Formats: sequence, C-alpha cells, structure tokens
Amino acid sequence: MVLSDSCSDIEHLERARALAPGLAETYGLLGEAYASKGNMALALEHFSRAIQFLPDNPTRLGRVAFLLATSPDERIRDGARAVEYASRAVRLTGGQDVRALDTLAAASAEQGDFRHATELIREAAALARVQGNQDLVLHLQQRLALYGAGQRLRVPSR
Repeated sequence: MVLSDSCSDIEHLERARALAPGLAETYGLLGEAYASKGNMALALEHFSRAIQFLPDNPTRLGRVAFLLATSPDERIRDGARAVEYASRAVRLTGGQDVRALDTLAAASAEQGDFRHATELIREAAALARVQGNQDLVLHLQQRLALYGAGQRLRVPSR
C-alpha cells in the first residue's frame, strides 16, 4: 500500500483499525502515515502497537528503534528501548541486514556508546560494499564520521 499525502489515508487506516483492532499491519501503516505527517508521538504509538502484535518483525522493530534513537524530540527518544528493539532486529536478521545494523548503531550512539556505534557502522558499510551498494556505503561513512566525533544522530520529522 502506498500512502499519499491526503488525510483520507489516515482516516481509512483508522477506520480499518477500528473494524479489526487485531490486524497488526494496520498499526504499522498508521505509524508510517503519522510519521509522514510529522506526528512522531502518534507514529511511535502505532509502531509500538504493531510490534506488540508482531514482536519478531525486524522491519517494525527497526522502525520503532530508529524513531526512539533519532527523534529530535526528547520526549520521543528512549535509547534503552531503541537498543532493545534494534538488537532484536539484528538477531532476527542474523546480522545480515544493513538497515538493522545502522539502526542499532544509532541506538548505541543515543546511549552514548560511540565505540559500539562506530563498530556497527563499519560492519554495515562492509555489508553494503559486498552488496554493491556504493551510495549506501557513502551514507554510512557520513554516520561513521558523526559517531566518531561523539555525536548522536537526529533525523528531523517532516
């Protein structure tokens, strides 16, 4: 499902959630919809609900962890939870998912563990290099510089 910029997407998803509150993917889609609108509090609420239903979904775990680790809003950030969810995503993907490693690095940096963050980013960059994704390697090298300088990643909401 591709979400457009109209509010009707959120309205439709909210209606679907009301009709079938146990449909886990609806919460993930609502999280994405609210995130795209810049409402990170509601995005976090829905992403968190999605992982209650699907606790072993690495994509959802990573999305929640990234938001918890990188939000510019300190009321949203929770480094400990971010590390917990990102670590689970890395375990579930066998350490072979660049995005999961990148998210765990951001969560580690949020917790002030910049040494671990740089190790993880190097690992993610090596994996991206093996996959032939040079653009991603360059992106990860920027994060390596950030963590190497003892800085946390902040991703502004829309």
